[in-house]
Amino acid sequence: MATLGRPHTGNRDVLASRRPEGHVRRQGGFGEVDDVERAEDGPDAARPPAPSRPLAELLADLAADLQRAESGLEFVYRCLERVVAEWQLQDAVIVIDRPPLGRQAFRVGRRPLDGGWAEEMALGGPVGLHTDPPFDDGGHLDAATDLVAVALRLDNLRYDSLHDPLTKLYNRRSFDDQLLQAVSRARRYDDPFTLVTIDLDLFKLVNDSYGHAGGDDVLRAIGAAMRHALRQSDVAARTGGDEFALILPGGDGDVVAPLIERLRDGVRALDRDLPVDFSVGVASCPGDADTVETLTALADTRLYEDKARRRAERAERG
Repeated sequence: MATLGRPHTGNRDVLASRRPEGHVRRQGGFGEVDDVERAEDGPDAARPPAPSRPLAELLADLAADLQRAESGLEFVYRCLERVVAEWQLQDAVIVIDRPPLGRQAFRVGRRPLDGGWAEEMALGGPVGLHTDPPFDDGGHLDAATDLVAVALRLDNLRYDSLHDPLTKLYNRRSFDDQLLQAVSRARRYDDPFTLVTIDLDLFKLVNDSYGHAGGDDVLRAIGAAMRHALRQSDVAARTGGDEFALILPGGDGDVVAPLIERLRDGVRALDRDLPVDFSVGVASCPGDADTVETLTALADTRLYEDKARRRAERAERG
């Protein structure tokens, strides 16, 4: 196996001591390469055919793919497919290791990386594009590795733009967009859902007792509790300091009430001396309201009512 544009090292020193008779070490245009080839096969037996067009055209196609791709991951596998098809290769793995992405490896066709040469490249191979059979492109396809890194970085930026960094739930802007879409679907296709607004009870007391760092720990734990308790189709967002909101598809009260209680159980189970709980406001669309403004206003009104009721209950308990 070899790296396009960078030396193939991996576990070469370990493997070299076990190289069977007839294996040769070949010097490529980009460093020494260990090939599992036998001398009688000839030095060019495993080399792929030359590409049918200039590399610049392939890179231009990859750049166009990146512009059209809906996600960075989609582009990564499209890039590998193009390279494999262009040189009629059997396999390809690309390794990226750049901040803030960290080390990541991908194999053509979404094949698993465990076992064999792919695992060796993923764990210890140099950054770059590795192929089977190996060939030397003179380093020109380093640009493909750069494009993959750009695609993954764009995915990270897209995620950051949609999510709250503390809780990893959706942020307010993303939630507002999804709420608008949900209302539109409910009105057009009679696709009901329930809006739940949530406000933590006594969160100021948590901050006063544990400091803002402790308060942040509680918010992170609540975000994790929401991700664990809710269904895959549900949308959860942090919409303010200690405020959250949910979009629950279906709008069935028999489903919504148990979901909220499951979430409440998860929040109450947080390992804190002070009990953490929340008040809720619930409104359905289109049953209760069929615009974003009226639906949100109704849910907020019910939230304030629930908060006042719970405050009164705490006062009665002393």
